[in-house]
Formats: sequence, structure tokens, C-alpha cells
Amino acid sequence: VTGLPDASSLLQVLLSIQSLIFVPDPYFNEPGYSASQESQQKQSKQYDRQIRAATLKFAILGQMKKPSPLFSDCINDHFRLKKRRILAQLEEWEELERQAGTSKTSVPGTTSSTSTIPAGKTGVPDTASSTSTVPADAVAVAAAA
Repeated sequence: VTGLPDASSLLQVLLSIQSLIFVPDPYFNEPGYSASQESQQKQSKQYDRQIRAATLKFAILGQMKKPSPLFSDCINDHFRLKKRRILAQLEEWEELERQAGTSKTSVPGTTSSTSTIPAGKTGVPDTASSTSTVPADAVAVAAAA
């Protein structure tokens, strides 16, 4: 998102991000890309899969393993408080990977199993249970990114 620092307000920048990035198919926001072409629909799905893998690898796992020292308390609190929502999102992504696998477009290295990781091993304090189920497919996708 480009803007003119002297002319763009924070609201304009946030609205641009919301309308261009936080949409179901951001791939088609680029000039020359059309959702009506089957080949570009496949490329869009692959792009989405790559973004999910990078999100898991860098924004989730990376921050859980080595949070910025300045923000470590905030980051740990975020993952502790949002744990159920994050796990639900990973389950949804795992299902998308399963569906992609049945259509012969799976990401190399994915599996269809689920791994149970003790709460202390994730770096996220768990107040609800002693283990958390992390979709192995999502982790494998992140590792492949």
C-alpha cells in the first residue's frame, strides 16, 4: 500500500489495507488477474496456501518460539488469551489442506495426522487443559514454506 505521507491519513491507510488485503481473494486485486480464468483461480488458491504457511511459520510459531523481548509479555498474553481461536483457525486451515490434497494440489510434506503437544512445549501457558491439539498439517505446511 503506497500513500502520500503528507496527504494520507491513518484512516485512509487502514481502509486501503482492509479493502485490498483483508479480502477473501487478495490475489485478484492485482491488475490483469481475473477470477473468471480457471488457471488464475488455481494460482490464487496456491497463493492463499503460501500465505497461510508463512503466517503460521513467522507470525505464530516464530513469535511463540522467540518473541521480541520488548513485547514478550504482550505476545505471550495474546497467545494464551487467543489460544482457542488460533487452534480453531489452524483446524480450519488443516481442513483446507486436506481438501487441497484430495484435488492433487497438496503442499509437499503435509500429513493428515494431528499431533498433541504438551502445553508447556508450545510456549503458551494453558489454563484450560494439560495438552493442546495442534494440526500437524498446518505445522508441516509452515515448515515447507
